[in-house]
Amino acid sequence: MGFRLYVTTNTRVFAAAGFSAANVVGTLVLGEEWYGTVNLDGMPARIVAHDRGTSGVVDPLDQVASLGWKASWGAVILNQALGVRIEHNTSAHNVGP
Repeated sequence: MGFRLYVTTNTRVFAAAGFSAANVVGTLVLGEEWYGTVNLDGMPARIVAHDRGTSGVVDPLDQVASLGWKASWGAVILNQALGVRIEHNTSAHNVGP
C-alpha cells in the first residue's frame, strides 16, 4: 500500500498541555513528496578524533580526548499541504517523575 511507519522516542511531548494537565504527544503524518533532501557529495561525512592531551592549556593534565562525526545534510518542506501533525494523549506519556 506504499505506507511506512517509523517509531522514535524523540517525538515532541507537550508536558501538561492537555485536558486535566495530561501530556500531549505530537505525531507527524507525512505524505509522499512532502519533503526533499539535498545531496551534498562535495562534503562527505567524516569522523573527527582528538587524542588525549591535544587541548593545550585547556587540558593541563592530559585527561581529555574526543571522538565525533561531522556530516552535511539538508532538507526542505516541498508541500505543506501534504503533511499533518496529530496531537493526542497516550497513557505511556502520563507517568509522573
